[in-house]
Amino acid sequence: RQASVDSLTGLLNRAEFIKRANAQIRVSRKNQQPVTVALLDLDGFKGVNDFWGHQAGDEVLTIAAQRITNSLRASDLIGRLGGDEFAILLPGVSSNEASHFLERVRAAIFDSPIVSSAGEHQLGVTIGVAFVTDESSVEAVIAKADTMLLSGKSAGKNQIRTVVP
Repeated sequence: RQASVDSLTGLLNRAEFIKRANAQIRVSRKNQQPVTVALLDLDGFKGVNDFWGHQAGDEVLTIAAQRITNSLRASDLIGRLGGDEFAILLPGVSSNEASHFLERVRAAIFDSPIVSSAGEHQLGVTIGVAFVTDESSVEAVIAKADTMLLSGKSAGKNQIRTVVP
């Protein structure tokens, strides 16, 4: 368990997320189902750590992870890739449906402050979205989603940016 789970949030760690995501992609290809991958980064998190300290930052990460998880379906896969960056795999979700699913995730963070022992923290979340194609691995799709994430950050944050399929 320690080798596959992030000790702070209880989510899958990077290596385990990639392993399970690649396995899910193989199943989805076999069943001819679409797969969406989203990369999330908390907007304003660095300020929490810098101003309130790492204990408050850890509390915020834990609460954010719970909110994200609660906004997903049981079939979805979530992992903490590092820092305040999370990845989600949405099996069976097409490019037409992705924004609807991920808006719930964005709203779960943004619509109400996260309360830590240090106080309230109003955060946003920028989400980059990409889609699995016949030849892509989860690593390749994460790279595309990361490009979209960076685009969203530079365009004002707290938004969803999607690769055009």
